[in-house]
Amino acid sequence: MPTRLLLGTLTALILAGAVGTAFFYHRSEQHASRVATLERDLALARTEAAREHDRAEKLLAKANELDTHLGNAKTRTTATETKNSQLARELIATKSSLTEREQRQIALLAEIESLRQQIKTAEASTPTGIPASRVDLSGTTSETVTTTATASATVSAGPLPPSTAVVTHDAEPSTQAASTHSVDIAAYRERIGALEAQLTELLTRALSEPAPSAAPSSPAASEPTPTAQTAPPHQVVRVGAHDAFVVVDYGRDEGAAIGDELTLYRGTVVVARVQISDARPRFSIAQVLPAGLKRQLQPGDFVLIAK
Repeated sequence: MPTRLLLGTLTALILAGAVGTAFFYHRSEQHASRVATLERDLALARTEAAREHDRAEKLLAKANELDTHLGNAKTRTTATETKNSQLARELIATKSSLTEREQRQIALLAEIESLRQQIKTAEASTPTGIPASRVDLSGTTSETVTTTATASATVSAGPLPPSTAVVTHDAEPSTQAASTHSVDIAAYRERIGALEAQLTELLTRALSEPAPSAAPSSPAASEPTPTAQTAPPHQVVRVGAHDAFVVVDYGRDEGAAIGDELTLYRGTVVVARVQISDARPRFSIAQVLPAGLKRQLQPGDFVLIAK
């Protein structure tokens, strides 16, 4: 009996030990598998970390390169802005010079046309018989001298004949009037020649100067291309005395030609009809047509070109 009990106890202990050993062996295998899995995960994590580190270094290098490019772009932009500012100042100065030159050209054209009008007025006011009277008066004067010499030879002393005295007194005012008109017209023409020389010199200097270069556009600050707009209308820039003529900013460069007729408007009202008598590159002189003046002209009236 005791032997059986002892054998049963030993068998139970052996079975329990075997079960425990099997359990602990199974747990150790699970632990080893878990450790292997964790080691694989750790290796993958380290590989991914190394990969992310390399990517971060590449991104940092790219960021440094972009920062360098940005610094260079800022430097170029600053230089471009400085050059644009300088070109803008030069363009403003050039435009101011051109504006002053155009104003001087307009003034010269207006003065030339005024002098031409004065010449026409002076020639119209000159008596038509002055040239003939000059010839007659010269003949009469020679006859007077001959008569006076004959009278002196015949009579030692005595007054001139009344007819001779009359002819002499009649000749002097006419001769003085003719010479006065000749001097006035010659002065007008001399003044016109001087103004024409100034105008030619002004135009020659304007053509010889190089055109201002346009400011380069920055690619970073590109603007949309504006839509096409209609050209501004031409206008009257100077009005002559007594509304006899006008100077308009419409010249040969825009197609102006001598003989072209223009209509001047103020708003929607027709103020005059004019005809070009002198066409320059950028300006023209137009004479007001007879019965074409409707209202008093003024600078700023619009020009309608009808060919």
